[in-house]
Amino acid sequence: MNSISFDTKEQLIKRTIDLEKSFNPKTGTYDSTITGQLLSTIKKTLGNSFIINGNKISFRKAAIVVIEEEAIQSDSDKTVDLDYSLIIRKTKIRFKTNLTDRRYKEFPTIENFHPENPCLFYDSTTSDEKINRSNRAKKASYKNSLIEILNNRTWIFSLKQTEKRISDTLSEVKIC
Repeated sequence: MNSISFDTKEQLIKRTIDLEKSFNPKTGTYDSTITGQLLSTIKKTLGNSFIINGNKISFRKAAIVVIEEEAIQSDSDKTVDLDYSLIIRKTKIRFKTNLTDRRYKEFPTIENFHPENPCLFYDSTTSDEKINRSNRAKKASYKNSLIEILNNRTWIFSLKQTEKRISDTLSEVKIC
């Protein structure tokens, strides 16, 4: 894939935000002019092959990337302050052609997608062995999601900051 400049990424993000703002909840549609501009920019910068054959990503992994980037843009260390419906919309728009699934209802909150404190969220030191087993499996799945995101950096726009935050979270999950 071609290298993309920071300015081009910013332009893509701006056009994506413009698209989100054009959403008409009454009709459930977006402004077709803005949609065309966004697709045109993507085709020019990333090439048609990216749109058709891009790296596939699960909804959870895509949401984790969007959550981290939103937290960075809002200068917040707390991802729980973000708007859940905004994260869902941005994930659907940004990774539209790359999503392998669209199941997000099993993650009813941002905390379920990407816990603020994963060691506490996936606590496996309770007195209930069934809960412990379930939490260990969920933590392993979460850890694998973080590893896969870091191995597929093309999914990340704000590379350095997002990568560092995800890497730090992964390090924390590995030791608990």
